[in-house]
Amino acid sequence: MLSQGLGLGVVVFSWRNLIIAAVVLGGAYFAWRAISPAPEQQVNYEIAAAELGDITQIAQANGTLNPVSVINIGTQISGVVKTVKSDFNELVEQGQVLAELDTRLLEASLAQSRAQLKKAQASARLAKLTFDRKKGILDAGGASRTEVDTAEQQLASAEADAAIAAASVKRDETNLGFATIAAPVAGVVLSRDVDVGQTVAASFQTPTLFRISPNLRSMQINTNLSEADVGTIRQGQRVTFSVDAFPGKTYQGSVRQVRLNPTTVQNVVTYNAVIDVDNPGFELLPGMTAFARIRIGEAKGVLRVPNSALRYRPKDPAQQRAGGKPERKETDGTRGVHILQAGKPKRVVVLTGLTDGKFTQIIGGNLKAGDQVITGESEGDGQGNGRGGQVRVGGGPPR
Repeated sequence: MLSQGLGLGVVVFSWRNLIIAAVVLGGAYFAWRAISPAPEQQVNYEIAAAELGDITQIAQANGTLNPVSVINIGTQISGVVKTVKSDFNELVEQGQVLAELDTRLLEASLAQSRAQLKKAQASARLAKLTFDRKKGILDAGGASRTEVDTAEQQLASAEADAAIAAASVKRDETNLGFATIAAPVAGVVLSRDVDVGQTVAASFQTPTLFRISPNLRSMQINTNLSEADVGTIRQGQRVTFSVDAFPGKTYQGSVRQVRLNPTTVQNVVTYNAVIDVDNPGFELLPGMTAFARIRIGEAKGVLRVPNSALRYRPKDPAQQRAGGKPERKETDGTRGVHILQAGKPKRVVVLTGLTDGKFTQIIGGNLKAGDQVITGESEGDGQGNGRGGQVRVGGGPPR
């Protein structure tokens, strides 16, 4: 029994010593990790070559196709529509009758005016005879001067009444002519906003009955151009655009003008850049949405770098210096790219030009074709070189 108890005690004592030793060793390891210098971190730099190529800078804008000219045809008189002789999409000639109003009231008013004119003309003739008679009697000494003056005044008044009646006849004849709605120009009917039996009232505002476009072979796009792009838009710049109705098909146009009247919606300012478009086949219809690309500038065979190279900044703040000096603040057109020098990023100041959203033109600075510029970086394993490849810098196990 005594020997068994001694054996059990030895086993317990051994396990206890092992646990204590493990704790001591673990603490020592973590203490060493805390005070030992960190190993150099491995960095994978993504690089691309500065190369010669073409740059085409564009500005994008959406807009609506509209006829260059649209004429709203209305009526100057009120009445009930008696006939409609034209419809949507119809080609009409100048002077062609589009609609007619009921003319019964207008004809009655004209007849009344003509009767008033006859009455006024008869009164004027009588006044003329009376004046002539009074004047003859005055010469013979049988009438006073006052009577002659009164007869002369009555003659002038009667002649004025006749002139007023004649003007009324002319007015009613004109109104009767307005009852016939005719096309002022040749063109195509875009819309018809009237039906037979409808009453149109022209008391305060002329109602629109038809809308006619003289020419749909020439159209325009009214775009919403952002204020960031408006400074680069010039008259005559080439434009390509597409519409949803004909996917995959591209149309051509040119900038006619940028209108100075801005539109502000929720603090967003846009301008209307008007684009002229030829439409010989009548494929493009008014109201279609156009997705326009305005060609701002073009350069061929120029030095260019990926835009990601201009956006790249080293993650290590200690590396965000060139030659040990702080980076200079970039000014208009002045940017910076980074190249690898002795395994570290080195900033090179460049002067930029056009950009197409993927590449940017380099027009000045200490960069030449074939130079490898850094476009990004990551930590971990990887190797390679060349355009679009990676360069592995640093080593050692990750901390």
